[in-house]
Amino acid sequence: EPERTAEAFVPDPWSARGGERLYRTGDLARWRADGRLEFLGRLDQQVKVALPAPAAGSVAGAGAAPYEAPRTATERVLAKIFADVLGAPEVGRHDDFFALGGQSLLAMQIVLRLNRALRVELSVRALFDAPSVAGLAARLAAAPSPGHTEAVARIYLQVQEMSHEQLLAELETRHDGTHGRDAAASGASV
Repeated sequence: EPERTAEAFVPDPWSARGGERLYRTGDLARWRADGRLEFLGRLDQQVKVALPAPAAGSVAGAGAAPYEAPRTATERVLAKIFADVLGAPEVGRHDDFFALGGQSLLAMQIVLRLNRALRVELSVRALFDAPSVAGLAARLAAAPSPGHTEAVARIYLQVQEMSHEQLLAELETRHDGTHGRDAAASGASV
């Protein structure tokens, strides 16, 4: 149904490239000063039904897979972003985004952060299709240049672990080294 698809996927007014689309969820939200999205309600009359709460006396998450730490750099980046967006202390490689409280607005926020951090073009649909850290990492590994994603993830993690001073020193060292090589190649004195 092309008409319904056109109604749901609208042009992205913030995209630097033409042809990008956004999914119109019907949710009303705003960006908070801390960078998180705040859900304000619905633009239409649809009612979102919450997942059933655990029965009295039962333990939420009973029967779920035990925690398993992320294995690769890509999985560690995914787990960190999942945890940051969901406000969870840690996320394991088999934890399900939706079981942890994820919903469409948070999915968009995760995809945006992943695309920026890993320099990939992941869609929200990919998160819906593979909602665990391991599943999403496997999807990225199957992309045209999987080694690139893992290399970018390692660099991202290194930068995240640096203090502000360490980062500035590293950037200055790289700038000085590049400047010196460029000057030497052109015959200029440094």
